[in-house]
Amino acid sequence: MNGMDEPWTGRSRPAQIPETWRGRALRGGDGWCWEDPENSGNSVRFYKGDPDSPVPAKQGPYVVVCSDGCLMDRNGYPIPGSRCPED
Repeated sequence: MNGMDEPWTGRSRPAQIPETWRGRALRGGDGWCWEDPENSGNSVRFYKGDPDSPVPAKQGPYVVVCSDGCLMDRNGYPIPGSRCPED
């Protein structure tokens, strides 16, 4: 991947992200967030990952998807009792 294709940089909009959604850098500079301007509970966050993270899933690039304020699992189902992370 080159810098233009890395979604956590915000340099390009992934095809799956609606054109109307707004992008912004995450605090700490470790990723990029696309947010639905019509519903603040809808967002997609792309993280570069940290090879030193104690959580194996966060050691490489990863994505966090929120729908109506609820985290979604890798199959697109809501994770009961979850909430979108603050950044």
